[in-house]
Amino acid sequence: MANELNISLSLSFSKGGATYNKSLNQSIDIAGDSPQYGVQEIDNAAVEDLDLHEDMGTIGLVLLHNLGDTDIRYGRITGVYNFKLLPGEFSLVRVDTGADLFLISTTSANLLEFVAFEV
Repeated sequence: MANELNISLSLSFSKGGATYNKSLNQSIDIAGDSPQYGVQEIDNAAVEDLDLHEDMGTIGLVLLHNLGDTDIRYGRITGVYNFKLLPGEFSLVRVDTGADLFLISTTSANLLEFVAFEV
């Protein structure tokens, strides 16, 4: 089977007379048949890697959703956090083969919801 994961994005901006609208759709082939879902506590004192089970093959796409009330920063290298999620924000990221995803909360422990797909 193909195109098991369908992603849609609708973006609309309007401020001070400037506007921008964009809709995107993409279908992606998924290798595994069991995406991993979880809610992980992200500490502010220690770096954490995304808590995926060992039986997960090649991670491809990961949906991250900040459930807490402080920022969560993340990146591929410990100590280098190029990206952040504000409270309530979400992000869909593609992770390179064999790469880890490192996370840290900015001021206090926080909850991160995730779902990871093999591609």
